[in-house]
Parts: sequence; structure tokens; C-alpha cells
Amino acid sequence: MIDFIFSPGFLVYLAGACYVLGLLIINQIVLRLLVLLGTFLYIIYYAVVAAEPLWEAIYISLFIGAANVIGLFSLLARNSRLAIPRAHRDIYSHFPTLPPVTSAL
Repeated sequence: MIDFIFSPGFLVYLAGACYVLGLLIINQIVLRLLVLLGTFLYIIYYAVVAAEPLWEAIYISLFIGAANVIGLFSLLARNSRLAIPRAHRDIYSHFPTLPPVTSAL
């Protein structure tokens, strides 16, 4: 059992579980963090599964991870109080359930 936990195959199961759990979660931040963890585990798998690292798969996974990080930071910035225009900051405290997201529509 302990050999399986430290095997490359276990990394695939763990990464896949992170992806599946992330896609079952409604919260966008948790989803992105779980997918990012899954991507990291896949990169480790691609580095150790063969005699030489699978560089093409590692590069693509890094691109996917970078896109996910950019999306995560965008999501966090959009939900930040800094996204509220200065002219409306004084009334924001009167609406506790209103997220600070400003709509472009």
C-alpha cells in the first residue's frame, strides 16, 4: 500500500480527484485552486513517469496552470473592494450582501 502512495499512478489518481472535486464545487475560487493543484500534480507525474520528462505535456500543463492563475487573480481582483469606484465607496457599506463586482453590461 505504501508503495502505491508513492507511485506515479497515485499522482494521476490524486490529480484526477482534484479536477473532479473542483468541477463539482460551485465556488469559483475553490474550483480554480483545486484545478491548479491537479495541474501541479500532473506536472510532477509527467516529470517522473518516464525515463525522461515528458516536456511537451509539462509545457502545456504550465500554460494551462498559468491561464488558471491569471483567471484566479482576475476573479480575486473583481471581487475586491478595490473594484468599487471611489464615488460609490461611501454607500457600499449600506448593502452588505452586494458583491463588489462591477458589471460591464
